[in-house]
Amino acid sequence: MGYALKTGANWKGPIGDFRLAVDKGKADSLVSFCAEGVRKISPTQFEVRRKDYTPDADLDILIVEWAER
Repeated sequence: MGYALKTGANWKGPIGDFRLAVDKGKADSLVSFCAEGVRKISPTQFEVRRKDYTPDADLDILIVEWAER
C-alpha cells in the first residue's frame, strides 16, 4: 500500500508532531517499510515519531500474511 506524504504535502512548514503507526494485523505476518527509528510497540505494531518533520518521500508499506493450509 502507498501513502502520499511528500506529494500530498499541502501543509505550511514541517509537521510539528508526526507519528506513524503501522499494524501488520497478525503477529506472524511480515511488514516492510523504510523509516529510521522504528520501534516495535506491540506484537503487531510499529511506530515512528518525528518532531518538525518534513517528508522527503512518499511511504510504501508491504505486509505479507502466510496462507493457511
